[in-house]
This record gives sequence, C-alpha cells and structure tokens, in this order.
Amino acid sequence: MFNQDTTKELSKLYLKMHSINTKLKVLDLEQELFVKDEKEYLLARNELELEMLDVIKQIGAVSNNL
Repeated sequence: MFNQDTTKELSKLYLKMHSINTKLKVLDLEQELFVKDEKEYLLARNELELEMLDVIKQIGAVSNNL
C-alpha cells in the first residue's frame, strides 16, 4: 500500500522524469531551429534518454516495494 514515503519518492521521480522530458523537447526544438551538429545532438539526446530509463527503473523499484 502507498505510504507517505513512497508517495514522496514517486513524486520526486515524476518531477525528475518531467524535467528530462522538457530537456528533450528543448533539445529537439534547438536542433530544428538552429541545425546544430548532428553527432552532438544525438549524443545529448542519447544521454537524456538513458537518464529517463534510469528514472523509469527507479519508479519500478519503488513500485515493487509496495
């Protein structure tokens, strides 16, 4: 069952995921508008996607402890 600690932890992870998603959108928009180096763009996008996967794993771990 949810308790206050797991609710706080899931809220923090949700905010972190939202922040990463916003960074991805900004990165895509900058690439579309300013056409930066494709390699740098893909590396930055890959890093953010890996961060997102890590957050999803953390959410899964917290959820499994319920």
